[in-house]
Amino acid sequence: MCGDGGISMLLGGLTTIKQYDLKIKIIVFNNRVLGMVKLEMEVLGLPDNRVNMVNPDFRLIAEAMGIKGITISDPNEIESGLQEAFQYDRAVLVNVMNLLKTI
Repeated sequence: MCGDGGISMLLGGLTTIKQYDLKIKIIVFNNRVLGMVKLEMEVLGLPDNRVNMVNPDFRLIAEAMGIKGITISDPNEIESGLQEAFQYDRAVLVNVMNLLKTI
């Protein structure tokens, strides 16, 4: 499990996952913000500018590297999307869009 900022900084790890055929599941919490940086700035009383992210489509990046990609953008799809990921016998990246605003 990681945030969108974390996966953005470590996208090269997907090549290792593919090369060694690691059968792991990566769950990306995609809220389009550098959450830890934002929190640190707020704690210090600094304006939280430049923490919003314009992300690439992580599902497409995973697929371009030969890893199954799933995007979940509807709260009603969470269970079925995660079931699909965990039933697949190879690596999967699940890109979970920020669902808090829609619940």
